[in-house]
Amino acid sequence: MSKITQAVEVARRWAADPAHGYDQTNRWGPDYDCSSFLISVWEEVGVGVKGYGATWTGNMRSAFLKAGFTDVTDICELNMGAGQQSGDILLNESYHTEMYLGDGMLVGAASNEFGGITGGQSGDQTGGEIRIRPWYRYSHGWDCVLRYGEETVPTTSSKKEDETGSYTVQSGDSWWRIAKKVWGSGELMYELARLNGKTVEDMLHPGMVLRLRGGEEKNGEAAERARLEREAALLGGRILWP
Repeated sequence: MSKITQAVEVARRWAADPAHGYDQTNRWGPDYDCSSFLISVWEEVGVGVKGYGATWTGNMRSAFLKAGFTDVTDICELNMGAGQQSGDILLNESYHTEMYLGDGMLVGAASNEFGGITGGQSGDQTGGEIRIRPWYRYSHGWDCVLRYGEETVPTTSSKKEDETGSYTVQSGDSWWRIAKKVWGSGELMYELARLNGKTVEDMLHPGMVLRLRGGEEKNGEAAERARLEREAALLGGRILWP
C-alpha cells in the first residue's frame, strides 16, 4: 500500500473517530487544528514532515517539499478542484489546510463545538470538528497544492510583474500568493492590499490589475510591519473559518 493511500485512510479514520476533535491549544492529539491534523497524519504513515520543521500552515509548504512532496499548483485548478488527486494537500499558508480524498471530497479539522478554535471539550462533540465534506473554494483562496511523491515538474507561470509595475490577477490567485510571486514574501500581502486601497479580506477576481510598488516594499521593515499586522488580525478574530 502506498504512503498516499495510507495517509488517506488514516485521515478518514481519524475524522470518523469521536475521540479526535478540534483544539488549537492542545493540538497534537487526540485533538488537532487544521495543520497539526495533516502533519500528524503524514507522520503516522512514516513521512517525517515534522523533522523538516512542519508545525503550522505557514511552514508546511517548505517542510513538506523537503519531505518528498512536489508543488503541483500550476497543473491544478484552485477554484473548482480540477487536476487534484487523492492525498493532495490544499494549503492557504496564512490560515487553513485540508486533504483532498478524491471523488470531490476534502477532509480537515474545522472548529470546535462552539465554532471557535479553543476552549471546547476534548473529542468531537458535534460529529464535524474534523470532517469530510465536498470540495469547496476556501474563503481566502488556496495558495498551493502539494502532492507526495509526484514526479511531474509543474510548469512555471508565465504571468509575472509586467514592465509598468502592475500585476494582472489570475484564476486561483490570493493576496498571499501574489505577494509571494512578485515580491518574494507572502507576508507582504498587507502592503500589496494597502497599495491598492483594499484589505486582504477583499476578494480578488481574474483580470483585476493591481499596482505594485518598487523594491522599497520588499525590505525588512515592510516585512516586519506585515508580520505585526497579521498577528494583530489573528488576535482580532478576523480569521474566516470555513
